[in-house]
Amino acid sequence: DSEAYAYKEGYAYKDAGTWGGSVPAPATTNSSSWNPGCKPQCQFFIAIEEEPKFRVTRKILGQHGSNVKRIAQATNAKLRLRGRGSGFLEGKDNLESTDDLMLCISAPDEGSYQEAIRMVTELLEDVYDKYKLFCLHTSKPMPHLEIQMHAGPRPGSR
Repeated sequence: DSEAYAYKEGYAYKDAGTWGGSVPAPATTNSSSWNPGCKPQCQFFIAIEEEPKFRVTRKILGQHGSNVKRIAQATNAKLRLRGRGSGFLEGKDNLESTDDLMLCISAPDEGSYQEAIRMVTELLEDVYDKYKLFCLHTSKPMPHLEIQMHAGPRPGSR
């Protein structure tokens, strides 16, 4: 594979000229270099705000969590949707984070991590396509959506 990727501030973008979008780092990237001795982990930033008509959180999770369960079972990765609109309560105060909506992934090894990244990328591309159709049918402005992933521990995490 000679696919071109550009890296900026921990994000990996596939060359838009050859594919028309961005994706996480290729499988040859060694995620353990971001945090030696720890499980590979990353965060996919969801570029759609939660709102009652589209319900991006439900589309990502799937019916009864089916999408994240499928990925977790196939890869042994842990997935957690957190941030504004996620409904995930955290910390000692048991409150939803004010961070942007994100899907966090950690995996026991590099192979599982790369497969989880691939599966989440496919899921988010599908959700983004559905959102574009939603915008078209509801006369909402069409946002520019692309997959954004930060590899390594979440900025500001412990």
